[in-house]
Order: sequence, then C-alpha cells, then structure tokens
Amino acid sequence: MRPPTTRTGGPGRRSPTTPAPGRFPPTALSPPAGTQVPLAGEPPPGAPDVFDIPAERRGWFTQILTRAVAATTLLFSGDNGAARGYATPRQRGEPAAPAQDALFEPDLPWASNTAQTLPLRDGLRAEGSRYLAPLPGGRTLEVFRGVESELYRHLAEGRIGQYLRTAPRIFDRWSASRRQGEVLSLSRDGTVLVVRAADKQR
Repeated sequence: MRPPTTRTGGPGRRSPTTPAPGRFPPTALSPPAGTQVPLAGEPPPGAPDVFDIPAERRGWFTQILTRAVAATTLLFSGDNGAARGYATPRQRGEPAAPAQDALFEPDLPWASNTAQTLPLRDGLRAEGSRYLAPLPGGRTLEVFRGVESELYRHLAEGRIGQYLRTAPRIFDRWSASRRQGEVLSLSRDGTVLVVRAADKQR
C-alpha cells in the first residue's frame, strides 16, 4: 500500500500551520484576537528609555528644569523678553548655535496687546496678553492668556523659588471660589486662560 502523500499548495498558498506576515501561528501561545504584531523591520513597543542622572549633576539638572518651567510660563503670558532671561543661548537661537531652532517664535497673527491686566475673583488678577480675531456676524473671539499677577512678578524678577512656593496657595485660593461653567481657567502653575466671544471688539 502506498503511504499517503501530502499535497502542497501552489504559488501564493501557505500550509495551515504557516502564519501570515504580522500574525502569530495558531498555537496555544497565540495572543488574543485583534492583537497587533509589529511588521518586519519595525522595533517592538517597549518601556521608554530611562536615563540616570549622576548624583553630582542632579542639582544642575533640577536647575535646568525649573528655569524651563519659568520660561514656558512667561512665554504663555506673552512676555518673551522676561522669558529670554531663563533660556540658554541655544534656546534663544543666538549666533553661537545657528543650526538650532530658536525657542521664541513670532506671535499669533492676531491683533494683540501684551500689557493687559485681567481682574479675577477673590482679589486675584492676571498679567498677560489679549488676542482678538473676527467671527462671523460681526462678533469677536477674545482669547486672554496670562499668569496670576503675584506669580508673574516673582518670575519676572527672577524669584523662581518664591514662585514655586506660592503657586499652590494661589491655586487653592482660586479653587475654593471656582464656579461651574465659567470661561476662565487657572491652572496649578498659575497660568490663566480665557476664551469668549464678544458682540464687538473690546
């Protein structure tokens, strides 16, 4: 008796145990249905890289981070001049590093005022910039972005430590009197954002 023969598929066909590209073979170790498998040549997903900062450099690293916080907060308010004092020459795009992108880009192409004081509730105020853009029907979109006034002064005058100590107190004070549905937001870092539509340019 002739032994049974095994038929092989023609061109373009796979045996039942040959997985298609990007799929696991049907074994007991197969992942659940719908699991995405990286294609050939793509690195598999994994944990982010972790870099160890030597103990003798951690003070420097902390200083870099806190100065970055100060610069971005002032940039948010529109005070690029004060923010430049916290940036490195490379971040400022100075000639010493012409190949690097500058940290400070031109502002939005809207009508703006970068010396605005916005009264808030509970005796709080914010210093920042007001941007206006036309809306259909003759209305105006108004966007104010800034920093609570006391925190702004700390940053503008170089008192980062005082800013970091005061910001939680300002946020707690604001949260205690916050109202539902209002168009004003004050974040834990003291930044303030207001977005509203006005019937005419204010």
